Amino acid sequence: MAAKKRRRLGLDLGFHLQCPCCYRPGVPFCENCDPESSAERLQGLRALMKAHHLDAYFVTSQDAHASEYVCSADERRSFLTGFSGSAGSALVTAEKALLWTDSRYFLQAEKQLAGTEWVLMRQLQPGVPEFSDWALEHLKGKCVGVDPRFISAETSEDWTSKWGSSVQLKEIGTNLVDAIWTTRPEDPCNAVQVHPLNLAGETIESKLKRLREAISAEGASVILLSALDQIAWLFNLRGSDIEYNPVFFAYAAVFQNTAILFLRCLDASDGLPDEVLGHLKGASVEVRPYKQFFTEIANLLKPEEKVFLEPSSSSLALMGLVRHDLRVTGISPVEKFKACKNSVEIEALKQACKRDSLALCELFASLEAKLSLSESEQVPITEVDVDEMMKDCRRRQPSYVADSFPTISSVGSNSAVVHYQPERDSCKRLLATEMYLIDTGGQYKDGTTDVTRTMHFGCPTEEQKRIYTRVLQGHIALASAVFPEGTPGLLLDAFARGPLWKDGLEYGHGTGHGIGAYLNVHEGPAQIGGGAVPGDKILCNERRRRIFLMPIQAGFFLSDEPGCYKDGEFGVRIESDILATPAETPYKMSTRRFLKFEYLTLVPMCRKLVDVSLLSVSEQQWIDSYHARVWEELRSSLHSEAQNWLWEATRPLKA
Repeated sequence: MAAKKRRRLGLDLGFHLQCPCCYRPGVPFCENCDPESSAERLQGLRALMKAHHLDAYFVTSQDAHASEYVCSADERRSFLTGFSGSAGSALVTAEKALLWTDSRYFLQAEKQLAGTEWVLMRQLQPGVPEFSDWALEHLKGKCVGVDPRFISAETSEDWTSKWGSSVQLKEIGTNLVDAIWTTRPEDPCNAVQVHPLNLAGETIESKLKRLREAISAEGASVILLSALDQIAWLFNLRGSDIEYNPVFFAYAAVFQNTAILFLRCLDASDGLPDEVLGHLKGASVEVRPYKQFFTEIANLLKPEEKVFLEPSSSSLALMGLVRHDLRVTGISPVEKFKACKNSVEIEALKQACKRDSLALCELFASLEAKLSLSESEQVPITEVDVDEMMKDCRRRQPSYVADSFPTISSVGSNSAVVHYQPERDSCKRLLATEMYLIDTGGQYKDGTTDVTRTMHFGCPTEEQKRIYTRVLQGHIALASAVFPEGTPGLLLDAFARGPLWKDGLEYGHGTGHGIGAYLNVHEGPAQIGGGAVPGDKILCNERRRRIFLMPIQAGFFLSDEPGCYKDGEFGVRIESDILATPAETPYKMSTRRFLKFEYLTLVPMCRKLVDVSLLSVSEQQWIDSYHARVWEELRSSLHSEAQNWLWEATRPLKA
């Protein structure tokens, strides 16, 4: 939609508005308004709220599919607030503008909201209420508006069950942020590609058969799918509609005898490529345009048909298609199937992790070589430069497609910002005298990676070494854990935090998350974490309770990423990719089998930062054994400069 047409949107929808700049009637903004002005955006939104008789309006970070990362056309909360972090929610009333986000983004949000009306609400911190609690206290007898497409059914149920009749939740068919976003990008609808069987490891027919059996066991005959990674996995397809995630916009409906895929790419074309069409027809999958989903599903569902829906990924609008007494709800079987990687996916992931490790080793070898030059010979390297160097290293690896998330390249005090994003005009220069943290991942056609290493290219302080070593000990403890299958991530979390707790250290983010097989870098249904969250905060929130208490099973591909951050000085995080796999134990006293983690990332730890005096014998042996493995597996694939760096990086700690 052209910007000029959008400027008339308020008038076209019958809103009685005035431009806050020139008071021209019928438009939220005119061409003379400052599109970057937070104040003007709030004025425009409040005018729309008044027209809709709303006391408050809630804006999420999500798209219509509850995606973590969204395309630029769905960055409504970022547009409204100016805060660009991937997680957060905004509430606007006539007098207040509030932004909720978690500890990963506190420092970033403080900077980006500075000088505006927005107030940062630090989630899970003492004295900071969740939105639902804040609304119950401040909005009694009032009306909160939402776009039902962009709020999950689970979230709305949490709110309404807590509010009762005290606060009214009102669904607004028109998105009020879109009405003031005069330069909103077009919705993406790129082509989809087949994810071949030699990488997927299971046919569409087999996946559909398992899915139908699973929903039948739950008493349903139909399942409606909204989560984009679930749809991509189920139909062995990949796309590029959302940066960093190889997914495409679609809905899916799986009946007992038919499966229908509603593709947005069909909204902008007459058909699919022959390869994709043949791939889907061979599995008896029908394809229809995305924009027809809501109208067609209403006609396709039989009057008394039980429908399975996943509340966490289904929007309020999607849930509304099914009568309340006909809903069967729970975690989607597809989410569970997808998390347990099959043997073909596991072998592919191992190869992707190895190639990604080679790219990181090449990067570190190059950085050390550049920083070892004399002052007069050195060319300044910035945080953004390192990000670009990382991409260049990955491009030289076979099957590389893109990064799996924006690289966190951070020097010194910036490394204390958990989700720091460097910008060309304001980023720091890499120096041998400061800590350097890089959190980066790649999308390869055979797998997805997520790796963090903290480095020092000079002489670290004793404090830096102690904190790094405590984080490393926590990392090793989780990587070495042996546990009964079905143990929840909440219990495993203590392995990683224990060594830090000895020194009174803590970190505010999770310890591990699921990773896709050439899919989203963050995937469910399980996470390792919860140790930094007060018990009541876990138990009172259905989503946190679900993800932290979800049993870990063989085949889960996860991250191991404890950290520690000293605001204004430096941060430490160590992250590798691990695979839950059966463990051999001398005794078998439980009916459950035991699991361990297979360590797939092959990037050395920073020897300069290890305080050997803090290590136990077994911890030192783990590090030396790991480094010996890294050397053996990577050396023949590296050029001479990187090979020399790797030899030095993987020497025994006491050598």
